[in-house]
Amino acid sequence: MPGRTIDRYELIEQLRAEPDRASFKARDTHTGQVVVLHLLRQAGQLASPRDLQAFAGLMHPNLLAIRNAGTFDEEGRLTPFVVTPLLDGVALEDIIRQARAPLTTEWIGDFALQACAGLEALHEHNLVRGHLTPGSLLITDHGLVTIIDFGLLARSPGVPVSPYTAPELVIDGRISAASDIYSFGVILYEALTLTTPFARPQPEAVGPPWNRRSREPPPPTSP
Repeated sequence: MPGRTIDRYELIEQLRAEPDRASFKARDTHTGQVVVLHLLRQAGQLASPRDLQAFAGLMHPNLLAIRNAGTFDEEGRLTPFVVTPLLDGVALEDIIRQARAPLTTEWIGDFALQACAGLEALHEHNLVRGHLTPGSLLITDHGLVTIIDFGLLARSPGVPVSPYTAPELVIDGRISAASDIYSFGVILYEALTLTTPFARPQPEAVGPPWNRRSREPPPPTSP
């Protein structure tokens, strides 16, 4: 799709492609700024218009801004899109994957303070990030922690189960600030130990990790 124009955004190159979404570097033809345009191709993936307006109105250094949102005609059906700034940085997921030893407590402390500030700003406005993972926490080249993709995630009954999924999301679909706190606790554990709580090597293990027969978490690998 590079070269195509959606709304006022000219697509430059594709940055990310998944079954439910695609992200493109794009140029705003009104301002000349380079941004990221996300196409959301799964029903129920977009937050409610009211939530999107609330997200777009939030200005916080640790939250990714939503600059615009709308829909466009893609082969006869309306596909939602969301526009966000283009940031240079690396996701915590990649930092953990490449680490050969647990991250230092000093680094984690600074990271945690910034991420918590972003979550607090959301929760103070009665908003919830939901489905927080290391992949949704970006550390920019200047050391700024930014919570990304909020407002773009599913609010539909299908809940993606991962080691970061709060139990109440799987049990009855309830989502609250407590869900974000649970997920962030798992993320901190992984940053400190390079493994997630309740991690099991057995390939046959299925279902939520906290719901498996053995519930003892692995011992930390750092003092």
